[in-house]
Amino acid sequence: AKQEGWHQRMSQVFHRLIITHTHQHQFEQALELTRRWLELEPWQEEAHQQWMLLLARTGRRSAALVQYDTCRRVLAEELGVEPTAETTALVERLRRMSDRPPHNLPAQPTPFVGRESELARIEQLLPNPDCRLLTLLGPGGIGKSRLALEAAQQLVHSPVSLFLDGVYFVPLAAVSSVDLLAVAIAEVLPFSLFGALEPKV
Repeated sequence: AKQEGWHQRMSQVFHRLIITHTHQHQFEQALELTRRWLELEPWQEEAHQQWMLLLARTGRRSAALVQYDTCRRVLAEELGVEPTAETTALVERLRRMSDRPPHNLPAQPTPFVGRESELARIEQLLPNPDCRLLTLLGPGGIGKSRLALEAAQQLVHSPVSLFLDGVYFVPLAAVSSVDLLAVAIAEVLPFSLFGALEPKV
């Protein structure tokens, strides 16, 4: 009973440390912690999920898919069970991914100069799961849209994939009513608002 209690505590510590390093973009440290977690508890499905996500974020999608096969084998041998629906959904998501996150960002005719501190702040805030919405404020014409597009371009071309499902630009200049916001977003993203949210064919 004591051993089981310590295992549970160690799992909690590993999980918290991995999440902390991931939020700070310290992916190699997070991978090392996940590897140690799996050595301690190879049947821990959440650790396999973290490993797969971290591999995908660091450009090793093929290795992430191989890890799913390892997860299935270990769960079958150790516990006699199949992966949960959450793990299955994750691997299906990874299989649909391309090597680089998709995007629809418009090309810019001129190079971007300056605003390094603002770009760094945006890069720090956007991947944080506590930041659900980030708004750039300022008078018209000072370059808010250009700054947002540059930040998005840097995310797309980063050596690590912070947004595995892609980065998209949704122009709202022609939207005349707040009621049409969802429609405008759905038109750009590969989803339909009719019935269940299903990928467009």
